[in-house]
Amino acid sequence: MGYPNCEGKERDTAIISPGDSLKYQKKHSYDRELTIPERVILTYLPASVDYLLSLEDGRRTHYITYGLSLLTDGTKGINLTGIGATTASMAMEELIALGSRKFINVGLAGSLQSNLQTGDIVVCDSAIRDEGVSHHYLEPGKLIRTSQLLTEQLKQALVLAKIDFSEGIIWTIATPYRETTRELELYQKEGVLAVELETAALAAVAQYRGVEFASVMVVSDLLASGFWVPKFHEDIVLQRLNSLHRIALSVL
Repeated sequence: MGYPNCEGKERDTAIISPGDSLKYQKKHSYDRELTIPERVILTYLPASVDYLLSLEDGRRTHYITYGLSLLTDGTKGINLTGIGATTASMAMEELIALGSRKFINVGLAGSLQSNLQTGDIVVCDSAIRDEGVSHHYLEPGKLIRTSQLLTEQLKQALVLAKIDFSEGIIWTIATPYRETTRELELYQKEGVLAVELETAALAAVAQYRGVEFASVMVVSDLLASGFWVPKFHEDIVLQRLNSLHRIALSVL
């Protein structure tokens, strides 16, 4: 049996839409009208939200299930989404239903190649779909690409800022505790740069809904040796994340 169980379901109409969920939530919990930004940075650390709010005249809100903060005139925002493909894609779906149209994902990743070290930056041009979400949106396939134009704009901004980066394929997996040595060796041979938890799912939602999406990440842990070397709390990781948030803000 293939996956998902119902072949061709990406062409079927869903029972529940993001709009249905928003109507219900607004009726029972959120009765205030809020400005929803057209352009959104997706991120995963509260410190990143605090940093961006310190750069611009922003305000913190808590619309729906997710923490959405507005920046400057309300056309840009930063969304503190949950970690993992399922929660991140739900947040993105609801933002799209509310009117957001352009997304830059700024996250963390584990390097698969020995030349990528802690704090290095990876721009994703395509992602391996080794999570469940994307297969419910698109027909079966190994890879999904990010939006070409927005990704190019992101790269140009990094070049102008004189920030070094690597560009290529990343591996999105839903189960970080089931990343195996055999997979590592396979993807190393294929030149896959890093592994993380959200990009393929977010790219699939973006493609399905017809919005723009780019993804960039900082290396926060090392797997190339076959052993896990966590470096999440190194100062350079947060410093590089802050740099990427500034770049994403300039692109948006």
